[in-house]
Order: sequence, then structure tokens, then C-alpha cells
Amino acid sequence: TLHYLALAAVLAAGPLVGCNSKLDVEPVDRVRAEKALLTSADVESALVGSYSALSSNRLYGGYIQFIADLLGDNGDIAFVGTFTQPREFIQKTVLVNSRISLGEIDLAGSNLELSLWGKNLTNRTFNLVDVRVVGRNTITIYNDPRTYGVEARIRF
Repeated sequence: TLHYLALAAVLAAGPLVGCNSKLDVEPVDRVRAEKALLTSADVESALVGSYSALSSNRLYGGYIQFIADLLGDNGDIAFVGTFTQPREFIQKTVLVNSRISLGEIDLAGSNLELSLWGKNLTNRTFNLVDVRVVGRNTITIYNDPRTYGVEARIRF
């Protein structure tokens, strides 16, 4: 039994002793404010990145020109493409989703990030698709209702 107690003590203490520096990796998805835009090369890189984002098909590369027409349509336009986003605009089924996060909260040497999120905040209901079977009823599939939640992440 003494061997089992020693093994249990080692297993219980194992998570308390960690790989301190090996897991402390600087995140690649964000830059800390005190490290951002320190040199002219940093500013140039940020400027090129913003132009790249603006040229995507969702902004000045395409959608922004005709989304207003789709939203203002009174039934004269028929979008028959396979891309989801233009169809959502023409059917007036654009949903309101949101997420807010509070990050880099110091928690005993670890970083805590709390997020509150919601999908379909206006709880709008519309049918996604109607399936008609000959000789049977029509089956209608509706969109998801309002959903919301909280997330917590700890990085140590």
C-alpha cells in the first residue's frame, strides 16, 4: 500500500509541476499593443495588409457594389447562384450574430479570456428549404433559433 500512496502522490503532484518555458509561446494570431507598429516596416506591412483585406470579394472586390441592390429589391431580381451570402440578402434573411471577448486577464500566471456570443440575436425565423415529395406533405427546414453562450479559455 505504501507503493500505491507514493504513486498517487506523484500522480497528484504531476499537474502542479509543468513545462514552464516550453509552453509559453507568443500567440501568432495577435500582436501586443506595445510591440505593434514600432518601425516603418511594421507600418508598411499593416498598410499592405489592410489593402489586401479591402480588395476581397466581400468588400470593394465585389459584394459591396450589389448588396445595396439586393437589399432594395422588390422582387424583380432573381439570384439563382450557389453562394450563400447573396441569396441571404435577396431573401432578406441576414442574421445578426455577435461576439465580445475580454482577454489577457492575469489569473495566477495564466491568461484568461472570457467571451460572450450570440447567434440570430433578433430570433428571426425563415425557411431554409422546402422539400416537396410527390403524394406527400411538404417538409420545411427552418433556420436555427436564437442561441447564445459563454466561453472561457485559459492559456498557461
